[in-house]
Amino acid sequence: MDAFTKKLYETFPGRLMTDYVWWVLQEAEKAGIKTLYFLARDGWLLREIGLVICEHYSLDIECKYLYCSRISLRTPSYWLIGEEAFDLLLCGGYQLRLDSILQRAHLNEAQRQEVYKSCGWTIENEQRLLSWAEFDEITQTLRKNEVYRQYVIEKSRSAYPATIGYLRQEGLFNEQTIAIVDSGWTGSMQRSLRQLMESAGWKGNLVGYYFGMYKKPADPADGLYNTWYFSGEKGCRQKAIFNNNLFECLLSAPHGMTGSYRKEGDGSAPVLMRGPGESRAAEIYLYRDCILDYTAKKCGQYVFQRKINRKETDQTIRRFMFHPTEEEVNILGQYVFCDDITEAYENPLADASLLNQLKDYTVLGRLKVRFLSKPSDSADAGLYWPCGTAAFLKGAKRSWYRINIFIWQYIKYLAEHV
Repeated sequence: MDAFTKKLYETFPGRLMTDYVWWVLQEAEKAGIKTLYFLARDGWLLREIGLVICEHYSLDIECKYLYCSRISLRTPSYWLIGEEAFDLLLCGGYQLRLDSILQRAHLNEAQRQEVYKSCGWTIENEQRLLSWAEFDEITQTLRKNEVYRQYVIEKSRSAYPATIGYLRQEGLFNEQTIAIVDSGWTGSMQRSLRQLMESAGWKGNLVGYYFGMYKKPADPADGLYNTWYFSGEKGCRQKAIFNNNLFECLLSAPHGMTGSYRKEGDGSAPVLMRGPGESRAAEIYLYRDCILDYTAKKCGQYVFQRKINRKETDQTIRRFMFHPTEEEVNILGQYVFCDDITEAYENPLADASLLNQLKDYTVLGRLKVRFLSKPSDSADAGLYWPCGTAAFLKGAKRSWYRINIFIWQYIKYLAEHV
C-alpha cells in the first residue's frame, strides 16, 4: 500500500468508521447493553474496530459477528409474511434481469424455465438488462403466477429450520434485548430478524444502531432504530451529500455473502456464496490493518465527544464523498458494487467511461427522465457514485454537475420528509 492510499484510508474511512463505532459503544454502554451483534458483511470491519476500542477502554461489551444478509433472513420469512414477501422479491434496482429476479427466491435454472413456461414466455436471453417498462410487466405477471408463488413458499419453509437453528445457536434467543449494528438505509434486516424470532416464540426488544436511515421504520413492532449521521425523519442535507454505495464498499469483508444456512451436526452453519479472490482478500486485510492502526492511535489521543465527532463525520463525507479528487476516485472507484440481494452482477463504483451518463444527473436531466422519457426508452443501470464520476471532469463543469446532483437529491429527500 503506497503512502497516498494509506493516508486516504486513514483520513476517510478511518475517521468515519471509528467515530461511528465509538458512538455505538457509548450508546450501548448507556443502555446497559452487554452484547452487540455486528451484522455481516458490513459489520465485519465495524466489529474489528469495536474490539480495539473495547480493549483499550476495558468496556464490558461483547462484540459478536452474525453471519447474515438480506437474502438469508428474508428467504425463511417469506412463508410467514404474505404479500410482503412478493413486495420484497419483486422490488426494483440498478440492474434488472429476469434471471436475477428469480434467483432472489433461490430458483435454479430448471425451476426458472418452469416459471417461464407457465407465464407463456419464450426466453432467449434471461440475462438481458430490462427496461423499467419490461420490469413492471414481468413483476405483475410473476406476482399472480401460481408456479412462482409456490416455489417461493416451498423454498422459504425449507430454509426456516436451519435459520432458526443458527440464530438460536448464536445466542439471540437468550437475549431479552437484541442489539444489532449495521450500516443501515431501510432497516429491512432488523424487520426480518424480528419476524423470524417472534415466529419461533421469542418475546423481547430489538435495538438497532445504524450509520444512517433513509426511511422511517416500517412498523414500531420492529424495535428501535438509532442513527449516527441521518435518520428517516431528518437530515436532508446529509443525505444529499452521502453515498451509501461507496460506504458499503468501504466496509468490504474478506468472505462471501451469507446465502443461507445448513444443518451441521447438532447446530447450523452459514452457507457463504463466492467471496473475493485471494489477492482481493489480502488487500482487504491490509486495508483493515490500516484502519485499525488509525483507531488505536485515536484511542490514545482523546475521549470521544459526540458533537465534535459528528461534525468531523460531516466534514469528512462532504470532502471525500461529494468533493473527491480524480486521484482519489482512481482508487475508490475501482471497488465493485451490486445492489441486488443475489449479487448476480458487479460493476465499478465510478469510471471515466461513465461520463456520458452524467447528463441525466442535472436537474433538467432528472426531470426529463422522470416526466418526458418513455418507460421503455432505456435499460441503463445508472451511476453508483455520481460525484465520483464527476471527478473526471475539470473546473466549472465538474462543479456544475455536483451542484445539480446536490439540488436534486436535497429536493427528493425534502419531499420525502414532508
